[in-house]
Amino acid sequence: MIAKANGSRKAVSELIKWGPGQLPSYKTLYYTISGSVPGFSNEKVVWAVTQAFAIWAPYTPIAFVRRTGAGNVTDIPIRFRKDNRTQLANALIEVNTSFTFFIDNNSISASYGPFDLIAVIAHEIGHHVFRSPSGEWPEHATSGVNIMNPSFGERQIIRQPSNQDIKFCQRRYGVAPEGSMISALLSNAIRLDNGTATNFRPSNTLITIAATAKTSCTFEVKIDNIKGKKVNAVDIAGRTSMGEVLFKRVEIWDGNTQLESQFPLFKIRRAVKKFKTGISTKKVCRSNNLKVIIEVEFSAKRTLSILSVQAETIPAELVLNS
Repeated sequence: MIAKANGSRKAVSELIKWGPGQLPSYKTLYYTISGSVPGFSNEKVVWAVTQAFAIWAPYTPIAFVRRTGAGNVTDIPIRFRKDNRTQLANALIEVNTSFTFFIDNNSISASYGPFDLIAVIAHEIGHHVFRSPSGEWPEHATSGVNIMNPSFGERQIIRQPSNQDIKFCQRRYGVAPEGSMISALLSNAIRLDNGTATNFRPSNTLITIAATAKTSCTFEVKIDNIKGKKVNAVDIAGRTSMGEVLFKRVEIWDGNTQLESQFPLFKIRRAVKKFKTGISTKKVCRSNNLKVIIEVEFSAKRTLSILSVQAETIPAELVLNS
């Protein structure tokens, strides 16, 4: 289905610029959520929306913050409601709940669909936030698999932006400044479940998870010396000995505060692959360590190697301007 950009909309902000030697000010854009999606709790829908913003957040100098309560002024209103139109959604970010969507499981039974709710929202955020003010550049990608494709297939999963997507969002707001990378000590990783079909072996250089059958494994790593830093994203790199392994869930915690709960549904197959879990709010961490919880699924006998888990930080002195 085509997710068309219909209707007028409010311009969310001006182009952010900075000169040589200057630190940029990160723009804060506020969003609200209204309505519901059949089959999902409100909490899960909120995390899906958060993940949609987090897809874009690491690449642009913008923080996305949710506002709740009546009467709040918002830059980005997100609405879920049934509609008789044949669109999944539109650039006003009105998602048509007459369709069937999925968040963490694309095998849901549906006569038509299901469609990736996170990708659909991220696509419409792209139109709403990153469109050209005067139409200087196209809004839809022209080739390949992208968040900004003009249509989505049934059960298709797109949760990592392509190079085309990244260039698209950066044309409007510029490039996020490079920060520093802080690596987790992999040897301190701990397993959180008690599954018997996997062998969990952390070491200084990697975490090896060997599955003897179809199973899952949930584990935790900590990234130390994070207090007082703004985290832009968590990068995870891995490889398999054969076949595919699915990264189903990633949670990021600052002490007892949950920053993200995401469903990457990202598959790694043999070659080394890295994926990014963005943090949309870019809050300053209050705890000494960042806790990253990862759930992976094995469809059969497989061995997965986690090569690195890194926090991508941005300069702490950057100002978030509302």
